[in-house]
Amino acid sequence: MVASADMSSTRLQSLDVLRGIAILGTLGTNIWIFTDPEG
Repeated sequence: MVASADMSSTRLQSLDVLRGIAILGTLGTNIWIFTDPEG
């Protein structure tokens, strides 16, 4: 099965967006934990 270039590009771009959101969430959580005075 051969996927068209447009469909493949769209799928990879959406995956990159999801990865970016996950990385930002991880960064935000780490900042929150490491700056917590009780932690």
